[in-house]
Amino acid sequence: MEGDRGHVGTDRIPRQAVVDGPGTRPDLGSGSGTIHISFRPKQLPDFHRTASGNAQQSTTATANRSACADFAEFLSFSLPNGRTTDDRFAKGPFTSDLVRFYNGWADDDLYTTLSYKAVGTALPVFRLANASAFVGCTLQQNYDETGISPEGTVAFDKGSDIDLALAGDGRQWRSVDAVSSMTVLIEVPPGQSSPATVLACDCYDPQLLTATGVGAG
Repeated sequence: MEGDRGHVGTDRIPRQAVVDGPGTRPDLGSGSGTIHISFRPKQLPDFHRTASGNAQQSTTATANRSACADFAEFLSFSLPNGRTTDDRFAKGPFTSDLVRFYNGWADDDLYTTLSYKAVGTALPVFRLANASAFVGCTLQQNYDETGISPEGTVAFDKGSDIDLALAGDGRQWRSVDAVSSMTVLIEVPPGQSSPATVLACDCYDPQLLTATGVGAG
């Protein structure tokens, strides 16, 4: 969901994420509220290949895909109650750091929840040379925010994706419901013998699909 998320009626600085690393957006905005998240991308092992050189699909694809639902469950919480650790996933920029980033949005004047679910057609699961599985997921994010005090309003950068979807023109909102989509790539160890690693995800800047809101007067 692109654009500043600012809390009107408080002195809080709007937050943005700028993820530094190859294959990511170089900039999601500018300003004193920008948060930089740096990471060194994990280099994938090669795919396990058949005698003809084709990438081999996993023989345990159904079980491997459960990592998508597990990741969706891990990211679903009310702020600031997200757990930064989970035995199912290795710590990193798309797990512990991501939850910490969202927990930082918490505001005493607002009640905010994030919920995720795996959606879309199941993607092929490939076997890697190290015997792990390479799993692709499409997740739907539901972002719901409601003011719980007279000062509990939220605003977004004028002209940002969500502002345009709300036809808000930079206005203040008492509640906002937004739905976004994201793609996740996960390395699942054989037999799920150790935590899975989230290799890549547009979690900090998901693609906005729809948004509705109740204006603040």
